[in-house]
Amino acid sequence: MKTNTAAWATGLLVACLTLPMAAVLGAWSLFDVSDARPGGLAYYLGVPAGIRDVTGTFGECRPARFRWKGRDGLSAPFVVMHYGSQLPPDEALERHAAALTPLACQKDGESAATDSSPHTRPLRCAHPDVLAADIHVETAGPCREVSLAFTLND
Repeated sequence: MKTNTAAWATGLLVACLTLPMAAVLGAWSLFDVSDARPGGLAYYLGVPAGIRDVTGTFGECRPARFRWKGRDGLSAPFVVMHYGSQLPPDEALERHAAALTPLACQKDGESAATDSSPHTRPLRCAHPDVLAADIHVETAGPCREVSLAFTLND
């Protein structure tokens, strides 16, 4: 009887020590994520639904990858999507800007005045989850890098 009780108590102690550590590691793995693919578990747990709804791809020639980081000290949380597009830069920029309509994003005049790239569009958003968005489209090559970066609200 003592052997069963000792084994059971030892198992309970091991479980009580390992489960919290596993929970902390699991939470950290969703706090700072790189190279997440749409449709994966980390994608659904880490990317806010409002952003998942507006991050479609246009003329995709390289699959989308997501990166995000939660609040870290004074830095704001963010989500970035990168993918390759065959569309001309101007068309890709306009299509993504139109897709961000549900986030109530408008051109940020202050940032736009200091930005010299014609294929970058800084936006301010009036959405509970998203403070700002930046769209950038590379101009070189047949498969151009498209980047959508979102600064999140707390």
